[in-house]
Amino acid sequence: MQEKDDKTRDLSLCVTKSGDNLTKIGKKYDVSVADILKVNKDIKDPTKIQVGQIINIPAKTENTTNTSPNLDPKNTGDIKNQETGNNETTRNDLSLKQQLQAFNFSQLPLYTSGVTYELTGDPKKAAAAGAAVAEGQAAVNAAKQKLKQEAAEVFDDVANFFKSEGVAKAGWKVGDDIYAPTAKGNAPSWSTVRQRFWKNEAAKANSSDIYGAENIDRMRRGLAPQRYNPDKGAMESMELSHEPIPFRDGGKNFVPRWPQDHATVDPFRYPGY
Repeated sequence: MQEKDDKTRDLSLCVTKSGDNLTKIGKKYDVSVADILKVNKDIKDPTKIQVGQIINIPAKTENTTNTSPNLDPKNTGDIKNQETGNNETTRNDLSLKQQLQAFNFSQLPLYTSGVTYELTGDPKKAAAAGAAVAEGQAAVNAAKQKLKQEAAEVFDDVANFFKSEGVAKAGWKVGDDIYAPTAKGNAPSWSTVRQRFWKNEAAKANSSDIYGAENIDRMRRGLAPQRYNPDKGAMESMELSHEPIPFRDGGKNFVPRWPQDHATVDPFRYPGY
Protein backbone atom coordinates (compact mmCIF):
# COMPACT_ATOMS: atom_id res chain seq x y z
CA MET A 1 0.00 0.00 0.00
CA GLN A 2 1.19 3.58 -0.64
CA GLU A 3 1.40 5.52 2.58
CA LYS A 4 0.02 9.07 2.85
CA ASP A 5 0.20 11.84 5.43
CA ASP A 6 -2.04 11.11 8.46
CA LYS A 7 -3.83 14.38 7.83
CA THR A 8 -4.88 13.11 4.43
CA ARG A 9 -5.92 9.60 5.34
CA ASP A 10 -6.27 7.66 8.60
CA LEU A 11 -6.96 4.28 7.05
CA SER A 12 -5.76 2.26 4.09
CA LEU A 13 -7.41 -0.76 2.52
CA CYS A 14 -5.89 -4.13 1.70
CA VAL A 15 -7.63 -6.84 -0.35
CA THR A 16 -6.42 -10.24 0.78
CA LYS A 17 -4.95 -12.79 -1.58
CA SER A 18 -4.25 -16.50 -1.27
CA GLY A 19 -1.88 -17.30 1.62
CA ASP A 20 -2.56 -14.08 3.53
CA ASN A 21 -3.25 -13.92 7.28
CA LEU A 22 -3.39 -11.05 9.74
CA THR A 23 0.17 -11.68 10.93
CA LYS A 24 1.58 -11.32 7.40
CA ILE A 25 -0.57 -8.27 6.69
CA GLY A 26 0.52 -6.64 9.96
CA LYS A 27 4.19 -7.19 9.19
CA LYS A 28 3.74 -5.87 5.66
CA TYR A 29 2.26 -2.57 6.88
CA ASP A 30 4.25 -2.44 10.15
CA VAL A 31 1.17 -2.42 12.37
CA SER A 32 0.11 -4.84 15.10
CA VAL A 33 -2.58 -7.46 14.64
CA ALA A 34 -4.41 -5.92 17.62
CA ASP A 35 -4.52 -2.53 15.86
CA ILE A 36 -5.84 -4.18 12.70
CA LEU A 37 -8.61 -5.84 14.71
CA LYS A 38 -9.54 -2.51 16.27
CA VAL A 39 -10.52 -1.08 12.89
CA ASN A 40 -12.06 -4.32 11.58
CA LYS A 41 -14.84 -5.06 14.05
CA ASP A 42 -16.50 -7.34 11.51
CA ILE A 43 -13.67 -9.91 11.87
CA LYS A 44 -15.12 -12.36 14.38
CA ASP A 45 -12.41 -15.01 14.05
CA PRO A 46 -8.93 -13.54 13.38
CA THR A 47 -7.68 -16.93 12.19
CA LYS A 48 -10.18 -17.08 9.33
CA ILE A 49 -10.00 -14.48 6.58
CA GLN A 50 -11.18 -15.02 3.02
CA VAL A 51 -9.49 -14.39 -0.32
CA GLY A 52 -10.74 -11.03 -1.63
CA GLN A 53 -11.72 -9.79 1.85
CA ILE A 54 -11.21 -6.05 2.37
CA ILE A 55 -9.13 -5.31 5.47
CA ASN A 56 -8.86 -1.83 7.02
CA ILE A 57 -5.22 -0.93 7.77
CA PRO A 58 -4.69 1.73 10.47
CA ALA A 59 -2.10 4.43 9.88
CA LYS A 60 1.25 3.84 11.56
CA THR A 61 2.07 6.33 14.32
CA GLU A 62 5.49 7.12 15.74
CA ASN A 63 4.51 6.28 19.33
CA THR A 64 2.53 3.13 18.61
CA THR A 65 2.72 0.67 21.49
CA ASN A 66 3.02 -2.92 20.39
CA THR A 67 -0.12 -4.63 21.59
CA SER A 68 0.09 -7.56 19.18
CA PRO A 69 -1.61 -10.72 20.38
CA ASN A 70 0.43 -13.86 21.07
CA LEU A 71 0.91 -15.42 17.65
CA ASP A 72 1.74 -18.88 16.48
CA PRO A 73 5.56 -19.09 16.04
CA LYS A 74 4.99 -20.47 12.54
CA ASN A 75 3.06 -17.30 11.54
CA THR A 76 -0.14 -19.16 10.79
CA GLY A 77 -2.25 -16.36 12.25
CA ASP A 78 -3.37 -18.47 15.23
CA ILE A 79 -4.16 -15.84 17.86
CA LYS A 80 -3.93 -16.94 21.47
CA ASN A 81 -4.42 -13.63 23.31
CA GLN A 82 -6.63 -11.06 21.60
CA GLU A 83 -6.36 -7.39 22.63
CA THR A 84 -8.66 -5.13 20.70
CA GLY A 85 -9.25 -2.27 23.13
CA ASN A 86 -12.56 -1.02 24.50
CA ASN A 87 -12.71 2.63 23.40
CA GLU A 88 -13.31 2.20 19.66
CA THR A 89 -16.61 3.17 18.06
CA THR A 90 -18.54 0.06 17.02
CA ARG A 91 -19.06 -0.11 13.23
CA ASN A 92 -20.52 -3.59 12.83
CA ASP A 93 -23.85 -2.05 11.86
CA LEU A 94 -22.31 -0.07 8.96
CA SER A 95 -22.45 -1.44 5.44
CA LEU A 96 -19.27 -1.87 3.41
CA LYS A 97 -20.32 1.05 1.24
CA GLN A 98 -20.79 3.30 4.26
CA GLN A 99 -17.40 2.33 5.66
CA LEU A 100 -15.69 2.97 2.33
CA GLN A 101 -17.33 6.37 2.00
CA ALA A 102 -15.81 7.37 5.34
CA PHE A 103 -12.29 7.03 3.94
CA ASN A 104 -10.16 9.29 1.77
CA PHE A 105 -9.69 7.33 -1.47
CA SER A 106 -7.17 9.62 -3.15
CA GLN A 107 -4.85 7.40 -5.23
CA LEU A 108 -5.80 4.32 -3.20
CA PRO A 109 -3.87 1.26 -4.50
CA LEU A 110 -5.67 -2.07 -4.34
CA TYR A 111 -3.51 -5.22 -4.37
CA THR A 112 -4.83 -8.56 -5.60
CA SER A 113 -2.54 -11.50 -6.39
CA GLY A 114 0.38 -9.23 -7.20
CA VAL A 115 -1.62 -6.92 -9.53
CA THR A 116 -2.10 -3.27 -8.53
CA TYR A 117 -5.26 -1.35 -9.42
CA GLU A 118 -5.08 2.44 -8.95
CA LEU A 119 -8.40 3.90 -7.77
CA THR A 120 -8.97 7.65 -7.79
CA GLY A 121 -11.28 8.64 -4.97
CA ASP A 122 -14.29 6.55 -5.97
CA PRO A 123 -15.69 4.31 -3.17
CA LYS A 124 -17.99 2.50 -5.60
CA LYS A 125 -15.04 1.44 -7.75
CA ALA A 126 -13.14 0.27 -4.69
CA ALA A 127 -16.07 -1.80 -3.48
CA ALA A 128 -16.62 -3.23 -6.97
CA ALA A 129 -12.94 -4.15 -7.29
CA GLY A 130 -12.97 -5.93 -3.94
CA ALA A 131 -16.10 -7.83 -4.88
CA ALA A 132 -14.62 -8.71 -8.26
CA VAL A 133 -11.62 -10.35 -6.60
CA ALA A 134 -13.83 -12.63 -4.53
CA GLU A 135 -16.14 -13.35 -7.45
CA GLY A 136 -13.17 -14.09 -9.72
CA GLN A 137 -11.70 -16.57 -7.27
CA ALA A 138 -15.07 -18.25 -6.89
CA ALA A 139 -15.45 -18.43 -10.68
CA VAL A 140 -12.01 -20.05 -11.06
CA ASN A 141 -12.84 -22.65 -8.41
CA ALA A 142 -16.19 -23.37 -10.04
CA ALA A 143 -14.56 -23.74 -13.47
CA LYS A 144 -11.99 -26.19 -12.10
CA GLN A 145 -14.71 -28.27 -10.50
CA LYS A 146 -16.73 -28.27 -13.71
CA LEU A 147 -13.71 -29.42 -15.75
CA LYS A 148 -13.08 -32.27 -13.32
CA GLN A 149 -16.69 -33.39 -13.60
CA GLU A 150 -16.69 -33.19 -17.40
CA ALA A 151 -13.39 -35.10 -17.62
CA ALA A 152 -14.80 -37.82 -15.38
CA GLU A 153 -17.93 -38.06 -17.55
CA VAL A 154 -15.87 -38.34 -20.76
CA PHE A 155 -13.70 -41.06 -19.21
CA ASP A 156 -16.82 -42.98 -18.15
CA ASP A 157 -18.32 -42.65 -21.64
CA VAL A 158 -15.14 -44.00 -23.27
CA ALA A 159 -14.91 -46.86 -20.79
CA ASN A 160 -18.56 -47.78 -21.32
CA PHE A 161 -18.14 -47.70 -25.10
CA PHE A 162 -15.25 -50.14 -25.13
CA LYS A 163 -16.99 -52.29 -22.57
CA SER A 164 -20.08 -52.48 -24.78
CA GLU A 165 -17.91 -53.31 -27.80
CA GLY A 166 -16.35 -56.20 -25.94
CA VAL A 167 -12.81 -54.80 -25.79
CA ALA A 168 -10.81 -56.74 -23.21
CA LYS A 169 -9.78 -54.69 -20.18
CA ALA A 170 -6.46 -56.56 -20.05
CA GLY A 171 -5.37 -54.87 -23.31
CA TRP A 172 -3.61 -56.39 -26.30
CA LYS A 173 -2.08 -59.89 -26.28
CA VAL A 174 -0.18 -61.96 -28.86
CA GLY A 175 -2.54 -63.11 -31.59
CA ASP A 176 -4.84 -60.07 -31.34
CA ASP A 177 -5.36 -57.49 -34.09
CA ILE A 178 -2.28 -55.26 -34.13
CA TYR A 179 -4.53 -52.18 -34.48
CA ALA A 180 -6.71 -53.06 -31.45
CA PRO A 181 -7.06 -50.28 -28.81
CA THR A 182 -4.68 -50.21 -25.86
CA ALA A 183 -5.71 -51.18 -22.32
CA LYS A 184 -6.70 -47.53 -21.75
CA GLY A 185 -8.89 -47.54 -24.86
CA ASN A 186 -6.53 -45.43 -26.99
CA ALA A 187 -5.60 -46.05 -30.61
CA PRO A 188 -2.10 -47.64 -30.70
CA SER A 189 0.85 -45.62 -31.98
CA TRP A 190 2.82 -46.79 -35.03
CA SER A 191 5.63 -47.91 -32.71
CA THR A 192 3.17 -50.07 -30.79
CA VAL A 193 1.67 -51.50 -34.00
CA ARG A 194 5.14 -52.42 -35.26
CA GLN A 195 6.06 -54.18 -32.00
CA ARG A 196 2.78 -56.10 -32.02
CA PHE A 197 3.39 -57.23 -35.61
CA TRP A 198 6.78 -58.75 -34.81
CA LYS A 199 5.43 -60.45 -31.70
CA ASN A 200 2.64 -62.03 -33.76
CA GLU A 201 5.15 -63.08 -36.43
CA ALA A 202 7.36 -64.73 -33.79
CA ALA A 203 4.38 -66.81 -32.62
CA LYS A 204 3.83 -68.35 -36.07
CA ALA A 205 4.84 -72.00 -36.50
CA ASN A 206 7.17 -71.30 -39.47
CA SER A 207 8.72 -68.08 -38.08
CA SER A 208 12.19 -69.67 -37.70
CA ASP A 209 12.19 -70.75 -41.35
CA ILE A 210 11.22 -67.25 -42.52
CA TYR A 211 13.29 -65.03 -40.22
CA GLY A 212 15.93 -67.37 -38.78
CA ALA A 213 15.94 -69.02 -35.37
CA GLU A 214 18.45 -66.45 -34.11
CA ASN A 215 15.83 -63.70 -34.50
CA ILE A 216 12.87 -65.27 -32.71
CA ASP A 217 13.86 -63.98 -29.26
CA ARG A 218 14.16 -60.43 -30.63
CA MET A 219 10.81 -60.66 -32.33
CA ARG A 220 9.11 -61.91 -29.16
CA ARG A 221 10.27 -58.65 -27.57
CA GLY A 222 8.75 -56.65 -30.42
CA LEU A 223 12.04 -56.04 -32.24
CA ALA A 224 12.58 -56.49 -35.97
CA PRO A 225 14.76 -59.40 -37.20
CA GLN A 226 18.32 -58.54 -38.25
CA ARG A 227 20.95 -59.82 -40.66
CA TYR A 228 24.47 -58.93 -41.78
CA ASN A 229 24.56 -57.01 -45.10
CA PRO A 230 27.95 -56.99 -46.82
CA ASP A 231 26.97 -53.94 -48.87
CA LYS A 232 26.49 -52.01 -45.64
CA GLY A 233 29.30 -53.81 -43.85
CA ALA A 234 27.14 -54.12 -40.74
CA MET A 235 23.88 -55.48 -39.39
CA GLU A 236 20.59 -54.19 -40.73
CA SER A 237 17.00 -54.49 -39.46
CA MET A 238 14.00 -55.59 -41.47
CA GLU A 239 11.46 -52.87 -42.19
CA LEU A 240 7.70 -52.74 -42.79
CA SER A 241 6.78 -51.37 -46.21
CA HIS A 242 3.23 -49.98 -46.39
CA GLU A 243 1.70 -51.40 -49.57
CA PRO A 244 -0.14 -50.66 -51.71
CA ILE A 245 -0.98 -47.39 -49.89
CA PRO A 246 2.00 -45.61 -48.26
CA PHE A 247 1.87 -44.89 -44.54
CA ARG A 248 2.10 -41.15 -45.28
CA ASP A 249 -1.20 -41.47 -47.18
CA GLY A 250 -2.96 -43.37 -44.42
CA GLY A 251 -2.10 -46.91 -45.47
CA LYS A 252 -2.34 -49.63 -42.82
CA ASN A 253 -1.33 -52.78 -44.71
CA PHE A 254 2.37 -53.53 -44.96
CA VAL A 255 4.92 -56.12 -46.10
CA PRO A 256 8.17 -57.05 -44.27
CA ARG A 257 11.17 -56.09 -46.46
CA TRP A 258 14.90 -55.59 -46.04
CA PRO A 259 15.99 -51.94 -46.56
CA GLN A 260 17.33 -52.29 -50.12
CA ASP A 261 14.27 -54.27 -51.18
CA HIS A 262 12.10 -51.63 -49.49
CA ALA A 263 13.75 -48.94 -51.60
CA THR A 264 12.74 -50.68 -54.85
CA VAL A 265 9.03 -50.20 -54.07
CA ASP A 266 9.20 -46.87 -52.22
CA PRO A 267 10.96 -43.98 -54.00
CA PHE A 268 11.18 -42.09 -50.71
CA ARG A 269 13.25 -44.82 -49.03
CA TYR A 270 17.02 -44.30 -49.22
CA PRO A 271 18.98 -46.91 -47.24
CA GLY A 272 22.26 -45.21 -48.13
CA TYR A 273 24.12 -48.32 -49.31
